[in-house]
Amino acid sequence: MTDQSVIIRRVCRDMSNSRVALPPRRRAAALGLRAVHGHRPARGEGRITMIDTGESRSVLITAGRVLALDGETPDARALLVVEGRIVATGRTRDLVSQAPAGCARVDAPGATVMPGLVDTHPHVLHFGGLTHHLVDLADAGSHAEIVARIRRRAGETPAGTWIQASPVGEAHYLIRRSWRDLAEGRLPDRRVLDAASERHPVMIQAWAPVIPNVCALNSAALAALGITRETPDRVENVFVEKDENGEPTGILTGSVNNYYTNDSFMNSLLLQVPMFEPESVVAGTRAAIAEYSRMGVTTVYEGHAMGPFEVEVYRGLRAAGGLDLRVLTALEAEHYGLPWSEPLTEE
Repeated sequence: MTDQSVIIRRVCRDMSNSRVALPPRRRAAALGLRAVHGHRPARGEGRITMIDTGESRSVLITAGRVLALDGETPDARALLVVEGRIVATGRTRDLVSQAPAGCARVDAPGATVMPGLVDTHPHVLHFGGLTHHLVDLADAGSHAEIVARIRRRAGETPAGTWIQASPVGEAHYLIRRSWRDLAEGRLPDRRVLDAASERHPVMIQAWAPVIPNVCALNSAALAALGITRETPDRVENVFVEKDENGEPTGILTGSVNNYYTNDSFMNSLLLQVPMFEPESVVAGTRAAIAEYSRMGVTTVYEGHAMGPFEVEVYRGLRAAGGLDLRVLTALEAEHYGLPWSEPLTEE
């Protein structure tokens, strides 16, 4: 077992024993079901609710409609699950007589019960792990708002620890809103970010897949990464903005994404930033799983960017009872795209 896997399993265990961790529950997610309240909701009023069946592995669910969505089974009003398996749909009175002793019952009048959704390109783990620890700047409208949010995080973060923030705007393509819509029309430079904290390296990330892109660093981050007035204005496809005195402003442009940069210089910088630490990845993945469950997704296929570390996170969550999704994945033949990826060949 690798050192990383030991850390992951410890973190999963600690989280499962903490007050904030949700206890393992036998829910509709485990049965591949979701309940959508109000099968004819007004616009914007639909709700998705995961059904809690307690400790019973058998449950009778009655609803406004039960949809099998297999093209053959007619719509019904009730569904019977026995020992974790769907055994019948039909009329309520017929299924009541088939229900085993101790069977739980959930009545959801007006709701629609249907199979859980399958997402074949979710990146639950990646986006959950990469974003969980970030200061959210998506809706920030000015430099003052950005400074206030980062300063708030700095107040609860040990000195010297990196503070990272999301891009401004609507990720990931930033079409409808971006940093250009800030009151100042640009990201804050190091002098502005220094007002948020001089004791923490601060980075406002740039997210894939947009290239060229822009990220921002404060003075402590520039020092930590070794970016000085002696650093060339351009290194590979990264452009280092400088002021009239030749000092870096903290603004980097070009191939500066947090992944898929295809730029060895930017990757060398990102490798010095704690972007994907085990504790953050586990906590972020758990939060992302909860959000997917809330939306009615019960199965995901993680098709790429899956190395031993990522697979071990899912294994650790399963061992800790924190994996409320079915996850299909496998090791990628050649890991690529992330700053720490090592290609199998030089071609």
